[in-house]
Amino acid sequence: MCENRVLILADSEDDNSYRISNCKFVRTYKKLSFLRRIMRNISVLVGFTLTPWHREINNYRTIIIFDGEITIALLKYLKRKTKNTRIIVYYRNTVATVPQKIHPNKIRSLGCELWSYSKDDCKKFRMNYNMQFINVNYFNRRPTKSAEIEYDVIFVARAKDREQLIEECYNHCVSQGLKSYFYVPDGWHNPNNKCKIAGQAIPYKEYLKLVKKSRAIIDLVSDTNFGLTWRAVEALFLNKKLITNYREIINYDFYNSNNILLYSKDANIENFIKQEMVTIPEDIIMEYDVKKWLERFFYDDSEALNKK
Repeated sequence: MCENRVLILADSEDDNSYRISNCKFVRTYKKLSFLRRIMRNISVLVGFTLTPWHREINNYRTIIIFDGEITIALLKYLKRKTKNTRIIVYYRNTVATVPQKIHPNKIRSLGCELWSYSKDDCKKFRMNYNMQFINVNYFNRRPTKSAEIEYDVIFVARAKDREQLIEECYNHCVSQGLKSYFYVPDGWHNPNNKCKIAGQAIPYKEYLKLVKKSRAIIDLVSDTNFGLTWRAVEALFLNKKLITNYREIINYDFYNSNNILLYSKDANIENFIKQEMVTIPEDIIMEYDVKKWLERFFYDDSEALNKK
């Protein structure tokens, strides 16, 4: 890491699990009541909604804010309270799916840098590219023994207007005799769903236990959230096969047809599952760890970064 002290304004307690030199992940807001949700959009009141990080704000030379946290009031607050501080808004989701619906040009006009995981959004909105990331220390990367495997494929995600695609994929897997675990808490539901907490999101640690018991992760991207997802990076770090409809994945450095199948209605998933996996070099895998992600914000050659 560089000598820069970095503050990252995150959206959940899980993000506090990161331990990186010269960098601190914090939860941005206090628990949001109805009143605080209103206050965080008002410039003179937003300070009252923040967790204690704001008291030490001038200890940091760079502040990175995830897209789920941004309000115009917060960005103005940061500009007002800091001097010569680099403020970066990083999109972990596509602009089209961020609830706040703040146009990137508005954020840019406030003197903030715009970065995204989505290559399409980078071209569309003139952002800097920094690939999807994950915290390697969060995972148990011990290889799964054959006796521990319970499922051939697993899909756990919210529907997000993909019900028809999810249903099609599920039926396609079942028709090929695959042991399939599908769980969609906000919409599509199948009576064969084995999840014991139907109607609720699965805690991330519990989800990872399910992944360890599976041979392959299914990743279905939508037209509005088109890019490399966490699911793809999870498969990479956990040495699981990936079935995805994100066709641009063939251009990534970790792509191998033995490990990654491009989903279609005619895909032979059964044969794909039976193929031996190809080991991906560790140096390629670690490019997607949070430490490398942080380093890329400080590369001198931004042109080289945007070609990665």
